[in-house]
Parts: sequence; C-alpha cells; structure tokens
Amino acid sequence: CTATVLDRKKTSPMSSCQKKRILDWSAKQARILSGNGVAEIVFNEFQKEELPHHYLENDGWFLHAVDQQQKCKPPKFTLGAFERPLFYGGWEWTTDDRCLNVQTSSVFVDIRKPADFDQILFNEKDEKIYLRLLARQHAFAGFTAWTADHVATRHHLVDWNWLGKSGRKVPNKWRAEANEIQNEWKELSYARLLNGSPYYFEHWRRVAAPTPRLAIVNPQKRAFFCLSGNRFAYAVDLRTKRSQFTSCAAAVDAALDCGDYESARDYVYGLQAGFGFFDHSVITSPYIYDSLQPEHIGKPLFDILSGFDLPVLSTTLLQQSSLSLHHGPLLAHTCLLDNHVVVGDIFGKEDTFLFEFVFI
Repeated sequence: CTATVLDRKKTSPMSSCQKKRILDWSAKQARILSGNGVAEIVFNEFQKEELPHHYLENDGWFLHAVDQQQKCKPPKFTLGAFERPLFYGGWEWTTDDRCLNVQTSSVFVDIRKPADFDQILFNEKDEKIYLRLLARQHAFAGFTAWTADHVATRHHLVDWNWLGKSGRKVPNKWRAEANEIQNEWKELSYARLLNGSPYYFEHWRRVAAPTPRLAIVNPQKRAFFCLSGNRFAYAVDLRTKRSQFTSCAAAVDAALDCGDYESARDYVYGLQAGFGFFDHSVITSPYIYDSLQPEHIGKPLFDILSGFDLPVLSTTLLQQSSLSLHHGPLLAHTCLLDNHVVVGDIFGKEDTFLFEFVFI
C-alpha cells in the first residue's frame, strides 16, 4: 500500500496504509465468513428460526435457550475463553485480529478488533475519520444451540452489526472439531463446497482455564456477562438509533455523509463491549483490558457495568464464587434481584452442573 503525497503531509505512509486496512476490515471479515460470497449459494436449506437475528427480532429467545440446553449440552472443549489465531475463507485470511470468545454452557460473548487498532485511534484527531474507524469492530452475544454431533447454531441477542435490520442471510451454524491435546479447536462451516471442504473456518485457542465459569444475563436489556477462568467479557446494546443499513460500518458512513454525527456516535458508543482479566485472589474490581470504546480501557469493570442494570454482578458475587472453588464444595451464589437471571454455570467439578438456568 502506497500513501499519496497528501497523506504523507498528514501522517506517515505506514499509518495511512493501516487506516485503509482498518476501513476494509469489516468488509474483509464478511468476505471471509461467506467464503467470498458462496455461503448463500451452498447454504440454502435451513429453518428461519436458525437465522442469527431471529430471536433478536422476535420474542421467545429465553425459553428456546432453556429448551436447547435441556436437549443437548455443548462439547467440553468449546467451553471457556479463546483467542483466534486464524480466520480463513474465500482465499483470504487474517492472523492478527484481537479476539476473545468466552463461552459458557449457556451463553457467549464474542469480541473482535483489528490489529494496531487503539494506536491508530489514539493518533486520529478528525472525528469523522475516528468514528468511521471505530465502526470497524465487532462484538456479539447470545446463546448457542448444540447437537450431539458437535454442530452449533449461534443466536445473537446483541450484535454490533444489527441496527434494526438483519443482513445475515444464512445461519451462524458450524461444526466444532477438537485438538484437545493442544487446547485448540476449529469452527468449520456447516454447509460445504462442492468438493466437501468448508467455505470458511476459524481456529480457536484456549487462553484461560475452563473453570470457574459464570454467565449473567439481563433478558430485558439483553446485557451479557461471561466469565471463564481469569477472563471475562461483556456486551450490552444501549443504542437508541436505528438504521436501514445492515452493518455498523455502513450505517456510520451513511450517517456521517449526511452530517448526522448524533446517530453515528450512538451507533459506536451505544453498544458497549469489552474484556479483561479477573484475579480471583482479590476483592477489588477487575479492570477492562480491551473494549470497543477506547475510553473504557483501564477502567474498573464495575464502574462501566453499573449502567447496564446488572446489579447481581458484584465483587461479592464473584468473590464468593471464586472462594468457594478453593474452600470446599462450590455453592450457587446467585444473588438474584427482580428481572435478573443467572443463566450460566459455575462448575464445582469438570462434569457437574450446579446450575444453568435459574428463574426468578
């Protein structure tokens, strides 16, 4: 990539190339995920209820999630916190995205960002360019329906790229294959090419112990928090604006082209997501290591989550959960309040569920 003379007056050639790479990041992710457009051709037999945003746009997701969990438990090798060293499809790939995928037996939070993202944002002074760059990230959260042969269908209840209209034409459905010796597994597209190979795959590598695990959800506000080992991730959609566009990047670009900075800011600041490390030996709030909102990085987790109406998520809850792991049998400290549900699992033993869905 070669910067123009005008670019060189503003910044270095390298930073100009990095900006161009980031502005293409969302489109490249879509190209890889679809096998460069073949997904809609080869994946043509499915139920509408399998589409990623069906339960986001319709009622009944919570009962369906409960029903799915009763039918089939996920394979153990997919439970925990994972990074993604490789994403491949349609003869394109990426190896340096910053990702954290936290999956409990019930729900998940998945966050993905381009490499060198925060450094470029820090040096950008033009708000229009800043907001366009900020739109090139992704986070989504929801629940996963599994089958006995390790086929997963993810349902998104929070999605960076959903602003009122779904752009996903095929289910987020894939098959998981394990390399448990290496603590790794592959996500392979459910539908296949004519030669039988998947049109995309993702390589996931474990980065934290699979226990303890905890998931807390506010079903009304669709606020999600997942903890596995010493890694946590959260996502909540507080956006008030809607758009006809089917990706955050396209919606922000269109709003800025019309001078509508208010909507553009709502699109990128309204859906909040981040992840970090949790030290089970201390009682202070963990800090956010990375976030879709750069200003949240380095802040105490509970300061950010206080606005998400998740009061069950407290230092006391997490401290009790971790202490009980080290001091005898694990107890289910749910601390439930009105309209809140603990929908995760904390494992005392590797194969023993203490609770999954607890209703008010």
